Amino acid sequence: MIHPVIRVQIENSVYDRLVAESVKYAIISLPYTFNRMKIKDYKSRILNIAKGKISESIFFYFCEQNEIPVNTRKCQTPFYIPDKRDFILGREEWDIKNLFLVHKSPILSTDEYLNLPALIPSRGDWDQWSKKDNCIHAPETESVCYLFSFMKGWEDGSPFLNIELSEEQNIFLGNLIVETKKTDIPYTEKWFWSKMAEKGQGNHFKFDLKFHPELILCGIAQEKDFIKFIDLMPQSFQNNIFKTRIKNRGIELKHLSSFVSLYPHLEEKINCGKILN
Repeated sequence: MIHPVIRVQIENSVYDRLVAESVKYAIISLPYTFNRMKIKDYKSRILNIAKGKISESIFFYFCEQNEIPVNTRKCQTPFYIPDKRDFILGREEWDIKNLFLVHKSPILSTDEYLNLPALIPSRGDWDQWSKKDNCIHAPETESVCYLFSFMKGWEDGSPFLNIELSEEQNIFLGNLIVETKKTDIPYTEKWFWSKMAEKGQGNHFKFDLKFHPELILCGIAQEKDFIKFIDLMPQSFQNNIFKTRIKNRGIELKHLSSFVSLYPHLEEKINCGKILN
């Protein structure tokens, strides 16, 4: 079943600001972020954290411009504490599941997006699928939902975002990762960034944004949809548009509802984006 897909488009100046804020958060939170994929390279880990924050920030900006009342305040935490979901909408708490794709054109067709799977990590009792019934914000919330989106991640073999750190900054972060495991007292933002500037010749960090990938909102999963999800082992999808490296529960997005189903007025008037049918 074809349903509306939202193509979010924002000004480059706003986009650049959101990226800078996301990279900054990714760097300072690195020592406190669980290394789920067991990646050894710090820059790659920072990039992964930043990519998640970028998709969140673009979505929140889109909601703000379209008067969609997402509540992020109760989900946000200090950099040293894991987030408590991504946002609350009505009586539901939500997580955004965004994946970065490999393709030549700026975006794919609606059919191509909807034939891709909506994925929730499912490697064991501790993983996200097993926690889908756990309302962190109860009794204010009654169920957990997921928003599935995609962005183009590479162009001509190069990632859309490159983060640069000096060798001294890398060493500093490595030592900090070790030290944070020995104490329950977090460092302060002021101290952290003064150290990063000291070891970066006056720069906290540098980044290069090669292009501005658009956020594509493809579908939602609510409590009633979870029964449709099936086990999916690591594999590639649609001629290597993307690959998975872990076990997930998933379903093709065409079998889920559109985000537009929650706010039908978006089909009549939408800011910072357009509807793809």
